[in-house]
Formats: sequence, C-alpha cells, structure tokens
Amino acid sequence: MALSQRERYLALGVASVAVLFGGQFAFNSVTKGVTDKENKVLRSRNERDELVRQINTGKLDFQKTLAVTPKSLPTDFQILCSQYNSWLLELATSVGMENINIEIPNSAAVAISRRRGEEPPYKAYDFILTADSSTDRIIDFLAGFYDKDYLHSVVDMKVTMNPKVQNQANVQVKVRALALRNAKAIQEASQESSGRLAMPLDEYKKLILNRNPFAPPNAPPRITTEFRDPFTVGENLDEELKAEDPEKQEIEFEFASDEIPEGMRLRGGRIQWRPREVGRFEVMVRAVDSGLPSKSSEKRLVFNIEEPKKEEPKPEPPKFDIAKQAHVSGFVTNHGQPEIWIRSRIEGKTYQLREGEEVQIGDLKAKVILVNLEDGFAQLETDGERWILGMDVSMADAYAKSQIN
Repeated sequence: MALSQRERYLALGVASVAVLFGGQFAFNSVTKGVTDKENKVLRSRNERDELVRQINTGKLDFQKTLAVTPKSLPTDFQILCSQYNSWLLELATSVGMENINIEIPNSAAVAISRRRGEEPPYKAYDFILTADSSTDRIIDFLAGFYDKDYLHSVVDMKVTMNPKVQNQANVQVKVRALALRNAKAIQEASQESSGRLAMPLDEYKKLILNRNPFAPPNAPPRITTEFRDPFTVGENLDEELKAEDPEKQEIEFEFASDEIPEGMRLRGGRIQWRPREVGRFEVMVRAVDSGLPSKSSEKRLVFNIEEPKKEEPKPEPPKFDIAKQAHVSGFVTNHGQPEIWIRSRIEGKTYQLREGEEVQIGDLKAKVILVNLEDGFAQLETDGERWILGMDVSMADAYAKSQIN
C-alpha cells in the first residue's frame, strides 16, 4: 500500500526523532564513561598527594623531634625527678629566694596519642615550687626559667604579697616539663640558651617593676641632712648624711654633681673632707631607696670654709703653791751645828737644813746661807738673790716680800 505524501513526511519525522534520541543516548553514555574515568584519575592523584603530604609531614615531624630531643627530660622517672628538682632548687637559690619547697610528681600525666593504640610521643610532669621572695627576684627566677633549654613552661603562678614587709611575697609556681618518647633514659640537660627571652633581663624589670603591679606606688626618700656652719680650713669633716623614707626602706647615698670638691669622699653615708682653702663649696647628693621601682631625691649641700679663729691665750689658773704651806718650825743646834727646821704641811714632811744645804718645796728652790739662832731667822738664797725667812711667815710669802723690797 502506497503512502501518501503526508504519511511519508510523518514517518520521516518520527525516524529523525528516533535517530536524534539514539545519538544523544550514545553520546551521553560515552561522555559519562570518560567523566568517570577522569574522576577516578583525579581521586587517585588526590590520594597520592595526601600520601606524599603525610610522608613529608612525618619526615618534618621526625626532624623536629630529633631537634628538640636534647631539650627533653630523661625518660627514667627517678632520674628526671632528681635532675629537674635539683635544677629548680639551684635556680631559686641563686636568685635569692628563701624558704624554698619543691613538690615533685608521683607519676606522669600521660599525653593523649593522636591514634589509638599508639604509644604517646611524650609524657608531661608537673612540679610545684613555693618560696618567699622579693618581687624583683621573682622576675629573676622567671628569666632564668625561660632561658633554660628545657621543654617546659609555667602552667600556673600565684603571688601573695606580705602585708608587713614591702615588696616581699610568697610565690607558688606550677611548671610542666616534658620527656619525649625517643629521649634517653639518662640524659644530660642542655647547656644552651633557649633563646626565648626577647630582651635583656634589666629591660624586663623596667617594664614590669616600673608599673609596680604588686604594691602601692613607691614614694621617694627625703634628705634631712643639716650641717653646722661654717667649717674651717684644715678641719677634718666627717658629717653624716640623713634621709627619711615613707616605706622605711634602706637608703644609699651617692654624689649627683659632675664636679666634687677636691679630696671630698662619700663613705657609708658619711661625707669626709679636709678643706684646704677658704671659700664656698657646693655638692649635690642623691638618696636612693631600695623600693621597686627605686625612687630618689637630691639636695644641694653648701660648705662655707673660713680661716680658723685665733684663740686668745687664756690665763692659766694660779697653781697651788706648796711653799705657802711651808713654815719654820724651829731653830736648833744639832751636834754643835745650827739648823733651821721647815715643816711642809702639804707634803707632811719636815726639812732639817744646815748652812750650805739646799731645799726645794713646790716651785721654790733655796740655799741656806746663814742660820741665826739668837734672833730666830735664816738667810736663804734663790737665783743669786738673798732673802730672810723667820718664824711668823710662810716660805713663799717671805720670798715674795723680798722681791718687792
């Protein structure tokens, strides 16, 4: 049966649509297969890259582990406790801490492994140090701690200020140190610096202590020295410097002047000097307290130097004259020779003198020239001058009267 023109067109259209759908299906099938293969290749590449990354990471971790192993504590528990405890005690003692006590761990705080069933890469040990210390020594301790090339860190620190003593505190420091799995059972501590301090210790002290975080602001001392005035040339000065501090801290003195009078010295809070010329001399002194941060104050001291005053001779007080208490007690004949007896009351002694004999009573010295028994007098000679001594006058008065006559 022959198809009409319209039927032929319809059949041709249906056939074209079928061909198109078939081609599309075939194209999609081929494309999907290619895409699946490309995705599989991409996944393989990603897996390879991940394996390479893990290998490289493992190598890097291994290298890092090798680099830090010398910083590790020994793996033997008894040895590591003894070694680290000794080092902590030595550090605390060297910076001046007192009443030091260190609590060592009874066992290790084991770190959690990254994978189950795998041995932990390290073990952590906690040590607790307590001590009494000034605030600046706490900073000394922390600087020494962080400069030590150990795998350790401060976990916790408590500082309790002493209300009775300026800048004194009780400090409790909890530190954690690591022992790596691949470290030796007996391992010497590294002697290298850790390099963790970013600046010198003094700079840390300035930054921390100048803020005075542990105590009220420190007040400067006040110099109260007042010298007598004036001084004289050649005088040995030894003047004490005095100052008052609100916190009752120790005070040290130093010169603050660029120029100091020649020969002037400062020793133990005392100015010592022997001025050699007349004039006005000035010097600045500084008082520095022991607070944190330390405070200071200055004062200008003036020394007026004059010539020494000439002292007028003072009249000497009259000396006590023993001869004033020396009197004639008698004129006698002894073995045919005339004698004069002079009684010295002060000395409690009687002098029995013949002609030609000498006597000295007190400052008066005389020689007997003549003894007159009948008239009761004697003639004496002093310094070439002759004078008379009788019964009713002291030896000193008789001599003085002769000088007037």
